[in-house]
Formats: sequence, C-alpha cells, structure tokens
Amino acid sequence: MTRIAITGGPQTGKTTLAATLGAPVIHGDDYIELGWSQSSQALAHAMRTPGPWVAEGVQVPRALRKMLEARPDVKPIDRLIVLGTPRKDQSEGQRRMSLGLDTVLSELLPRLRSLGVEIEKR
Repeated sequence: MTRIAITGGPQTGKTTLAATLGAPVIHGDDYIELGWSQSSQALAHAMRTPGPWVAEGVQVPRALRKMLEARPDVKPIDRLIVLGTPRKDQSEGQRRMSLGLDTVLSELLPRLRSLGVEIEKR
C-alpha cells in the first residue's frame, strides 16, 4: 500500500518522475481548473483512496494540509518526494508559486515526519 506524493515548483519534473514509479498516477493538474482551494480539496479526496498510487502536483502540500486538518493523527501518505531544481526557466508567477509551496511545506514537514512519512528532497 505505497502512497507516494511528489511536489515541487513548476517545471521541476514531477509528472516525469511520477510516470517512472510503476503505480497509477493522480495528476494535480487534472483539478487545476477548479482553482487553488477546490483543486487541493479534490486532490486530497483522491489521495484518501488506498494505494498504491503516486500523486503529483504543485498543490500536493495544500492537499496534505487539508488531509492533516481533517485527521491530524493519521499518516496521509507513506513517502513525499520534494523536487527543487527547475528543468526549464520559470516565469515570475511560477517562481512565486514555488515560494508559496515552500511556505506550506515548511509548516507541514515536521508534522509529516512525526507521523512517520519518509521525506526525500531532490
């Protein structure tokens, strides 16, 4: 029952990596038209299903935050991979999005570690 989440700013290779891990992929971009709050809620809902699966997207940290708010003592995923280096140039908006992602991650990582989530930064 491996549940892997991959996040990172735009252009960091989330989708590419997810495709190599050999499990069904839940793409955050499939929900992006819903807007930030709704897309992260929809992603959180999809991530509540039993594994194995790989969820990837910029909104993964927000989805994890929603999952932890709903059930603070439940390990939401087994492994989190955080990608940091963009493979292509980012626009100013994409850079701001990356900074926002880092802010949410900074508050989540200690909570995830305390629940036993394996965290890998690349």
